[in-house]
Amino acid sequence: MSHQPTRWQQWRDSWQRRWLARRIPPARQITLETHTLFILPTRMGLLYLLVLLAIYLLGTNYQNNLVLLVAYCLGSLFMAAMWLTHRNLLGLALLGGPLVQGEAGSQLPIRLTVQSPRPVRALRFTLNEGTLWLAQADPVPRTLILPVPGKRRGPLPLGRLRVESRYPLGLFCCWSLLDLQLEGWLAPKPEFGVRRGELSGESKGLHGQPAPSPLGDFDTLRTHQAGESQSRIAWKQLAQGRGLLTKQFHEPLQDDTHLTLQRVAGGDLEQRLAVLAWWCTDYGKRGIPFTLTLTNQTLGPDSGTAFVQRCLLAMAQFDAKPPEITPDAAR
Repeated sequence: MSHQPTRWQQWRDSWQRRWLARRIPPARQITLETHTLFILPTRMGLLYLLVLLAIYLLGTNYQNNLVLLVAYCLGSLFMAAMWLTHRNLLGLALLGGPLVQGEAGSQLPIRLTVQSPRPVRALRFTLNEGTLWLAQADPVPRTLILPVPGKRRGPLPLGRLRVESRYPLGLFCCWSLLDLQLEGWLAPKPEFGVRRGELSGESKGLHGQPAPSPLGDFDTLRTHQAGESQSRIAWKQLAQGRGLLTKQFHEPLQDDTHLTLQRVAGGDLEQRLAVLAWWCTDYGKRGIPFTLTLTNQTLGPDSGTAFVQRCLLAMAQFDAKPPEITPDAAR
């Protein structure tokens, strides 16, 4: 059962986002300073304070100077740990990475670069549900990759990046919440499907599904891909022990390589986009130039890897709504 936030929680989260936007404005590159850092005792720190208070009361009650000296030393150590923990993050510079795209239902490698003029130790980075630990940041720039899971096609809703450290004693947690203007897009996960031009005059295949007919003369054999029609499997070669192969036929370039939403079969928009993604990646692997036409743009013809990524990004951005930042992602 999904937990619906109350009005109080919605108002609190909205106020927190506005307050953070004023205190730590979004920027591509941010250097941590005093006003961008927050610090509070950890559970161990609160337990330390409780023990410190008990020792102090014990020394006061019995007027034992040695016990009071121990309490004062522990209090000095507590204050020194707070200063060292806060100072550890000062000067850390973070730079947001470029736009990242992936498939729906997979993890996106969100990139960021960290650098510090002096050693910064025991760092923890958290973005949405992705977490990464870094032992030390130094003057040499280091690129980090945070794996962030994505579910649906479209923009990946990314909250603020949480950078924290409990160095050196774990008595305090110092953290900051940064908006590095990171951007991620989820393309539809490729799913094999036939095009509408191939549905006419076909025989029914397994389980009553239409099997795509050959598009031309036989060309060659290639490795079978999951989801392809069984009617194109080279059964003779399979019986000879040559593995699972698929018969490849000559593709008419002018018609069959022009991909549109209207020319692919599917129940809804997401399914048709998934079929388009499959045909784009398939043509790209085989080096066949193709053209992709969506509602507001036409790409191609081309077959390179960069062009296939452009097509997948266009399908990810097709009819996409602005990402909704959940309260958990904003923290």
